Amino acid sequence: MQIGVNEGYEPVQPIHFSHKIHAGDNQIDCQYCHSGARSSAMAAVPSLNVCMGCHKTISEYEGEEDLAQGYTKAFYTAEIKKLYTAAGWDEQQFKYTGKPQGVQWVRIHKLPDFTYFNHSQHVKVAGLDCQQCHGEVPKMEVMRQHAPLTMGWCIECHRTQKVSTECAKCHY
Repeated sequence: MQIGVNEGYEPVQPIHFSHKIHAGDNQIDCQYCHSGARSSAMAAVPSLNVCMGCHKTISEYEGEEDLAQGYTKAFYTAEIKKLYTAAGWDEQQFKYTGKPQGVQWVRIHKLPDFTYFNHSQHVKVAGLDCQQCHGEVPKMEVMRQHAPLTMGWCIECHRTQKVSTECAKCHY
């Protein structure tokens, strides 16, 4: 077993979130939801308030279905209702109840504790596209870890891009 090598890891989340629908079909930019990617070390999972910014008025799914996989309009609409419960949103009264329940998302991308990775350095400074590390997210129904995120994988990218491979840049 190796630390941090979870290529292909695709956990089931408490609320099904389709990157294919949001980033693919609706073309929502990654950094709209993951705004930390351009301004901090962590891209982070967006708060439910970010989701509710749109889903206050989008309470039913009206897009394409994938019947072979069981992704029906009813399935997606039920997931939106889970979001409402988690955020404490009353869709009949169109207001927050003050009783949010939150969501315990399952982390997908995890580096070893002794490794430091700064999203903003790669996104804002280097100008990398999210897909370079995270794969074709706009085509992913279920988010998965695209790359192994090993030291060798990172070093290979640094060498290809002709940037420093000095250890102290990433490891403390």
